[in-house]
Amino acid sequence: MKKDLTKSILDSLTALTKNGVISGDISFPPIHFEIPKDTKFGDLATNIAFLLAPTFKMPPRKLAETIIQNVSAWPEDIEKVEIAGSGFINLFFKPRFWHTTLKQIQDNPKEFCSPRLSKGEKINIEFVSANPTGPLHVGHGRCAVVGDVLARLLEKVGYQVTREYYLNDAGRQMEILGRSVLLRYYQKLGKNTDIPFLENGYQGEYIQDIAASIIEDKGDLYLSSPEEEVIPLFSKIAAEKILSQIKQDLALTRVRFDRWFSENSLYETKVVEKAITRLKAEGWIYENEGALWMKTTAVGDEKDRVVIRSSGEPTYYASDIAYHQNKFERGYARIIDIWGADHHGYVDRIKAVAKAFSIPEDTISILLVQLVRLLHGKTQINMSTRKATFTPLAEVIKEVGTDAARFFFLLRRYDTHLDFDLDLAKKQSSENPVYYTQYAHARICSIFRELEKQSLCLPPPDPSLLKIPQEIQIIQKLSLYPQIISEAAQSLEPHRITFYLIEVATLFHKYYNHYRVISDDLDLSAARLYLVSAVRTVIADGLQLLGISTPEKM
Repeated sequence: MKKDLTKSILDSLTALTKNGVISGDISFPPIHFEIPKDTKFGDLATNIAFLLAPTFKMPPRKLAETIIQNVSAWPEDIEKVEIAGSGFINLFFKPRFWHTTLKQIQDNPKEFCSPRLSKGEKINIEFVSANPTGPLHVGHGRCAVVGDVLARLLEKVGYQVTREYYLNDAGRQMEILGRSVLLRYYQKLGKNTDIPFLENGYQGEYIQDIAASIIEDKGDLYLSSPEEEVIPLFSKIAAEKILSQIKQDLALTRVRFDRWFSENSLYETKVVEKAITRLKAEGWIYENEGALWMKTTAVGDEKDRVVIRSSGEPTYYASDIAYHQNKFERGYARIIDIWGADHHGYVDRIKAVAKAFSIPEDTISILLVQLVRLLHGKTQINMSTRKATFTPLAEVIKEVGTDAARFFFLLRRYDTHLDFDLDLAKKQSSENPVYYTQYAHARICSIFRELEKQSLCLPPPDPSLLKIPQEIQIIQKLSLYPQIISEAAQSLEPHRITFYLIEVATLFHKYYNHYRVISDDLDLSAARLYLVSAVRTVIADGLQLLGISTPEKM
């Protein structure tokens, strides 16, 4: 329909130029249509008259009138066209258009729910990538769900997606992890009990547990061994145990990865060394005061960044350069990095990497996921991995359930702060948005169970019997689903699906509370069952896209 409407308006604008209303070659902007919030303003509206008013040198309303007057033919499903305000063109559809749309959903639900934007281009999404130095917390959980649903979205519209976890298993934080475990190991065996714990060490109960497991396995074997030998071993043991727990927590959250990429492997295979050598030769990396620096100011960074310290120790940026070069070389059409908000300073650094390796800037997207404020009643729960004052993600999942956790993580756009209300997430009422949405699906399932109980012999559905405004409004909302999916995928905003499902559920519940679906009027019953079946199809598809269950009873 939008294509036909666009053609009608473009033909009118072309006619105006030919009729001398305006001279010269005109490049018309894209014609966008929006659904008005108030149904009295029609089914679709466009602001094209506002955009072209300066070009045609007439007020928007006058231009809108002129455009309408010069349309030779509107699509046959247009009932009327009106001008609103100072120049909006509002279009009203005949009911049969919406009945046809409903039939499209029912006849081919899989095709309807899967708009195609890609022919199989490859995309790499790197997300979570929490250091293997402690359990995942709710901040990691939000990154995990955003990344997972975005991957599902991109696959749905046709892309080949690789879900990747970058494992920071090299560098200073691993040394601190090993030293933290070693100190707890000593303390449990009665050595150095009077020495204060590391100021920047990891202090969680999980460090105590790892130390205890080493004692259980090896006893006091390492008590007299040189620290420089034991710390790397303890780092490795701790990282493996923590990573195992991270994988369990992600599985509990219904998040999977296709590849676990080791930072340490970049050093073992000398990929870091080769990348730095190349960028030095090309003038992107230079030496100053004994350190090596990357010219990140070339892409707008406030200062150049150290790659190799004067001590010879590489910074995180060194491996980031090599890692992103590696991803580019693997042939991805697009790379998406999903990081925590505290990584804001790294955006320009990665842009510098892309420019240095001649990678088009629009092939890499960096999403910064804002913080989660976890609330229990009115009490905020603080989160710090090293001080271990956080609530692990696994505890949150076990308290509210995976469905509620995933839904709540997507109740806001990823770059805005999120208040996660644990009490609300557990409520079984309309106040809880995930319960409210799932209940719409369960309610429809109950309607069909009731139909089976009554053993009614219904005629074939006649959608033209769906005439009341609430029914047309539901069909209109359902018709938007492919567009919502496409826009969410293109904008990398998976929360749009969550918002949409809440709107669909709200329309259905209001309709259900005012009208009987199954009644003595068998023809009308068949039509309304046809409608609510389509609602169930769309809600089920949307929930599955979010990685959330579709209960038939609640």
